[in-house]
Amino acid sequence: MSRMIFAAIAGAMSMTLMAAPPVLANEPVTFTDSFTFTDVNPCSGVDHEITIDVVLSIHEHRNSEVVHVDRSGTTDSGFTMIAGTESFVANGNVERGAFTDQWRHPDGSKFVAQGQFVFSLNRLELLVDNFSLTCLGNN
Repeated sequence: MSRMIFAAIAGAMSMTLMAAPPVLANEPVTFTDSFTFTDVNPCSGVDHEITIDVVLSIHEHRNSEVVHVDRSGTTDSGFTMIAGTESFVANGNVERGAFTDQWRHPDGSKFVAQGQFVFSLNRLELLVDNFSLTCLGNN
């Protein structure tokens, strides 16, 4: 389920980039978005609803695009994202995306969601597809 969500997010970012107007490297286009989905809480094993809010900053260069994404979010089980970052780079040969989100609950529970992908545009092949969701316990 998490891999499908990550793939959907990566696909949406690719489509967003294709629709973004060309800009100079020093003049990024910035906009916000939000998405909600259901996934497993790695600390309880029970599904919870996750809402992630993003601020995308798109830099388009001559032969590449670089996207930086600031992420924040909440879950209906009480977690709050305390740190979230995502990046996306496309250079004509590959598209690469990665994110790391750190979540904390008021009871001290923490978890980390991380993912990365690399897609070869030359071979039209997914070269890397890693995702992890790890409970860090209570601190």
